[in-house]
Amino acid sequence: MDQRKKILIIEDEKDISRILKDYLSMNGYEAMVAENGKDGLQLSQT
Repeated sequence: MDQRKKILIIEDEKDISRILKDYLSMNGYEAMVAENGKDGLQLSQT
């Protein structure tokens, strides 16, 4: 089973985080986005 590697993006600029997420997704990564460190920490623990 081929499992995609996960990347967590923590960025408060919505346009930048969207571009990064789209680029990483097109290159085979599972990208998650958080707007701040607190939300990023919660996402990293799921």
